[in-house]
Amino acid sequence: MSSRTIKVTCAACGAEGEAEITGIMELKDALPRRWKRRIINHHAYILCDVCGHPVQFTGGISPYLLDALNLPPNATCEIEEIDDFKGDPELVTWRRWRRSKSGGDK
Repeated sequence: MSSRTIKVTCAACGAEGEAEITGIMELKDALPRRWKRRIINHHAYILCDVCGHPVQFTGGISPYLLDALNLPPNATCEIEEIDDFKGDPELVTWRRWRRSKSGGDK
């Protein structure tokens, strides 16, 4: 089966990554690790691992994303997997570090 590599760019911060597409597949399935396709105000945005992270959508869309994507304050996001990074060992380590710095691991 033929494969091709395309460059993808984060709609919010401009970070670049490569997606390898093999045969017939959806772009969201070929995105770099932890990159996400998010539907915000009925438009699809490709977001990097930082900008598309569920924490950017906790309690609504973060002010950073609203500004970066030039969205109105009442923008909505169709996000299903708020904790989709839960099993990621890198994120678990980061969360532990954050808790230790904030005094949350007492």
